[in-house]
Amino acid sequence: MSGLGIMVLTLLLLVFMATSHQDAGVKRLILRNKLQERTCSSPSDCPAGQECCPDKLDEPEGFCINDCIIT
Repeated sequence: MSGLGIMVLTLLLLVFMATSHQDAGVKRLILRNKLQERTCSSPSDCPAGQECCPDKLDEPEGFCINDCIIT
């Protein structure tokens, strides 16, 4: 195999390794956020430091439906 072919294969391997590492980081971030997400029907359902955001579409902060939000 020529030197150019080896360099191309090495480059492809490096690109594959870099993108799969990035994908794993995104998956961990999504899982972490999913584990921290809670729904609530009253303020006592939320952990300390968070409050219940009621079902309101006219909130200036945006859209939330019975989620615990950090205050």
